[in-house]
Amino acid sequence: MINPYLPNLKGKVAIVTGAGRKLGIGRGIALRLARDGADVAVADICREFEEFPGYALGMWEGLKETADEISALGVRSLPVKVDVTDAGQVDKMVRQTVETLGRLDIIVNNAGGVVTMS
Repeated sequence: MINPYLPNLKGKVAIVTGAGRKLGIGRGIALRLARDGADVAVADICREFEEFPGYALGMWEGLKETADEISALGVRSLPVKVDVTDAGQVDKMVRQTVETLGRLDIIVNNAGGVVTMS
């Protein structure tokens, strides 16, 4: 159901990073945007967190589930594997979103990471 207190996002396209955890904030944001009419590309790194073995970051299965739930709401969705600390992967994510969903209006930078300068 579209929220009458928020702008109608029908026809808009969003990317939400950090959307691969089942109980994560990114998943909630992506679903809210979809409920308000936006097509949503959901992105995550899809791997274990090396510093804490057993602690999974957003995994592909979770990302795919989020994308499937968004599609079930009647809007388009695109799951994308991306490491937001790698500029090349971020560029590829944006290009893939525009090529697949036709445009880009909203970016929610929910994922984070550490970039080391060398």
